[in-house]
Amino acid sequence: MDVTKIIEGIALLLSVLFIVGISRIIYQVAFRPKGVTSAEFKKLVQKVAKPRLNSLGFLGNAWDFSKAENGLTYCIQFVPNRFLNMEPSNFKDLKTWNDFYQVNLSLEKWIWSLVLLQERSGNYPKGLEFIQLGLKQLKGNSEDWVIEFLEEKEKQNHGIEKSLVQNKNQTP
Repeated sequence: MDVTKIIEGIALLLSVLFIVGISRIIYQVAFRPKGVTSAEFKKLVQKVAKPRLNSLGFLGNAWDFSKAENGLTYCIQFVPNRFLNMEPSNFKDLKTWNDFYQVNLSLEKWIWSLVLLQERSGNYPKGLEFIQLGLKQLKGNSEDWVIEFLEEKEKQNHGIEKSLVQNKNQTP
C-alpha cells in the first residue's frame, strides 16, 4: 500500500464525513417531516449550507458543491433524507450504492465510513451492525488492517454500549 492510496483514503473519508455532517445538520434544522417538498429542502440548503460552504471555499448551487485544493477536488452533493437511512440489511449491491451516490467506493471504504459515521452520531448499535457486516463479508477478502480496524471498533463500541446501558439502568 503506497502513501498516495492512504492519502486518497483519508481524503475520501473526510469528504464523506463532511458531506454527512452537513446533510445531518440540514436534516436536523429542517427536521424534514413528510410533506416537505424537494424545492423547500433545496431552499434550506441554500439558506443554511451554501453560505457556510462558500466560506470554506466551496462553489456551487442547488445540490452540488465542489472545491479544488492541493490537486484534489472535494465534491458535496445533497440528497434529501437518503444517506441517513443506510442500513446493513439493505447493503446487498455495492454497485447500486455507488451508482446512487455517484462514487466508486470499495466495500472496505463503505464499511469504514459507515462505522465512523454511526459512531460520530452516537448510534453505536447500528455501528456494531455495520462492523459485523464488514467482518462477515471481508474476512479473508481484505487487507489485515481493515479487519483489525473492525475488530478494534467492535471492542470499543461494545464497551460504550455496555456503559450506556449501565448508566440508563442506574438513572432513577
